[in-house]
Amino acid sequence: MKYRVVPYTHKERAKVRLFNSRIKQSPLKAQMRESPELRWFPKVKGSTLYQERYVVLDKHDEVRGGYMLKFQDFKICDRIVNIGDIQQPISEGIVNKKYVVIAQKVIADALKRSPFLYGLGMGGLDQPLPKLLDVLGWHLFPVPFYFKVIHPVSFFNNIEVLRKNKIRKILFSVIAYSGLGYFGIKLVQFIKSKRLPPSSDISCSEETCFSEWADTIWEESKGYFDFIAVRDAKSLSLMYPKEKQRYIILLIKKNQDYLGWALVLNTKMKGHKQFGNMKVGTIVDYLCKPCNTKNVLFCAQRWLIANGADVIVTNQNYCFAKEFFISRGYFSGPSNFIFASSKSLSEVLNVQDDVSRFHINRGDGDGPINL
Repeated sequence: MKYRVVPYTHKERAKVRLFNSRIKQSPLKAQMRESPELRWFPKVKGSTLYQERYVVLDKHDEVRGGYMLKFQDFKICDRIVNIGDIQQPISEGIVNKKYVVIAQKVIADALKRSPFLYGLGMGGLDQPLPKLLDVLGWHLFPVPFYFKVIHPVSFFNNIEVLRKNKIRKILFSVIAYSGLGYFGIKLVQFIKSKRLPPSSDISCSEETCFSEWADTIWEESKGYFDFIAVRDAKSLSLMYPKEKQRYIILLIKKNQDYLGWALVLNTKMKGHKQFGNMKVGTIVDYLCKPCNTKNVLFCAQRWLIANGADVIVTNQNYCFAKEFFISRGYFSGPSNFIFASSKSLSEVLNVQDDVSRFHINRGDGDGPINL
């Protein structure tokens, strides 16, 4: 059967609704957003950071799949390149093998629009999309996940990913209220931690938006990364709009010198499938020169602790960030946040050699969703 890929408009809206009704029984719980409007990065004149949405139609003009493509400027080695990020690809093949070819059709179409293509997130290497990309010759690796338990009692009472059955729930409740959890967690984190006090004269302020100071930090920092999305004030204002009040922007300075910035979330969960009712602090994004990493990330951690976080989580790939979290006693857990680069992008990035200077975190890809 022949298929064609077209931009998603209001004309296809009713057919997308029918598509969703056909796949609603999928174990992946996947759905296509029915409104064609882009809530995050609409395409506007002069902007290199924007999204486009597409649907796959069969010969009867029925929707059988779709995806979103985000275009964004990245610094790759010494040049700025606009590349694509394939987001939320979906196919009716998840419920009907007759349409299993749609997934490859989606990837092929996205590559035509942006040969330098990547994907990020995707739920883990064992999920259908990463498996398909691996077969197609893409390069994949997990972005490391780190977490630090601040309040062990709340942690053991709410960490649903470990409390999967009645026996475990009882066991973890005993651990929480007996004191074993508190002293065990604190002891392990103390042993793992190297005491690295921040430098003196460091200040951390909450900012309402990114302004000229972000441009200064970008210009001073960008040369240290082999792969990083452009993070100047204009781009950051689109990535983290000030209308989204849950984003907390922290500017870290030493005297009057800008050291860097961090963006954090501090979310009180309600019945979350992994974190229960904990208050989850997330170090979403940051930027600084490598020599300032310790002070910038320490200030982000300290702000989250002071504001009641039960646990702090983050996904970070850059080598200096990873060193900080290991040195501060963070645990390393299995990562479901996968980076995948197309063949063309992999060749430019030399991913077979070293990815430790790639700046990749929750600020990239689909952003800090579900946190």
